[in-house]
Amino acid sequence: MAQSKFTSYKYVKLDDEIWRYKKAAFSSNGTIKPNVVIVGKDTKEKPIELMHAEGKYVMNHNRAWLDAGTDPLEAQPFAAH
Repeated sequence: MAQSKFTSYKYVKLDDEIWRYKKAAFSSNGTIKPNVVIVGKDTKEKPIELMHAEGKYVMNHNRAWLDAGTDPLEAQPFAAH
């Protein structure tokens, strides 16, 4: 049986003062990096990561946004990348 896939995001306020959903960054062992989001890619296609302490974690599953709280440890059980 196929396992459902959840995609982890963090809802953050960017420099332009607009709130956006940005993908959560993961460490090499598969855990969410606390307060780090991916905001784009550089010229070598490496992800650009920025710190964002404000905001909350959400999961996207079948085009639905599921609240996962503000603590990365609470969001971890659902996380996939």
